[in-house]
Amino acid sequence: MASRGITFTEKDKKKFKEIIIKHMEETNGATLQGAAKKCDITYATIWNFRQKDTEFDEIIKKLLYCRDESVLDLAENQLYSNIAKGKEASIFFTLKTKGKERGYVERVESHNRNANFNISADDIDKERAKKISDTLDALL
Repeated sequence: MASRGITFTEKDKKKFKEIIIKHMEETNGATLQGAAKKCDITYATIWNFRQKDTEFDEIIKKLLYCRDESVLDLAENQLYSNIAKGKEASIFFTLKTKGKERGYVERVESHNRNANFNISADDIDKERAKKISDTLDALL
């Protein structure tokens, strides 16, 4: 890597930033590590460029945001494809996350002598729900 201990001229910094932005655009924002490798500089150098140049940092943030949105679109498309193929894990995941208003919610139920508590798994994890249930059983 060429950037360790080297001071870049403003012209060099500008050229590196242009290459980094172009690389990120061409690869749909793949990784900053890949952009650093393409420029033969360290990731830390890009980080330093971003810290010192807010305009450059904003461009990189937008490119990374677009990359993340593309990945989410791809994942959603694959999820829908899996649902259409009848893959149960995808169906269950979708019902648990998107079907809550229709009653597809995992619950941990605790039946006590004097009360019936329904604790949603969305609000509390199962281990903690078990401890609460045990505590209530001991108190009642």
